[in-house]
Amino acid sequence: MTTSVQQEAVSPGQQRAVLALLASAAPSDAARAAGCSERTLRRWRRTAGFQQALRAAARDAAAESMSRLIGAQGEAVTTLVRALRSPSDVVAVRAGIALLELGLRVTDDDTAARLTDLERRANRWQPTEHHGLTALTA
Repeated sequence: MTTSVQQEAVSPGQQRAVLALLASAAPSDAARAAGCSERTLRRWRRTAGFQQALRAAARDAAAESMSRLIGAQGEAVTTLVRALRSPSDVVAVRAGIALLELGLRVTDDDTAARLTDLERRANRWQPTEHHGLTALTA
């Protein structure tokens, strides 16, 4: 992970602690990895600058992970399609189920997006007494 920390807001020790918190399962592990005490880490975590740096680093890490997931989707689908032709019925059925579930989810997401767009556009119209519907300006 190549997450960076905003350097102007925190000290070098705090930068190490931010990165250690993102990579560690427990605060005690993060403190040890950052080279500070747990008490110091708790004190830093209460400061606005440290909290801001931690949130920014967490957002960067999440964006990097999301990019990697998106990049691997094509390969994952290819692997599932290949598994459909497996000599093992169990493997082929599981691959088929996974592809169908993913396909339905994508279709549902598209349908939800289209419905939201239609609702947004429909809300721009209002009934009138004499002429049916009138479009509202955006």
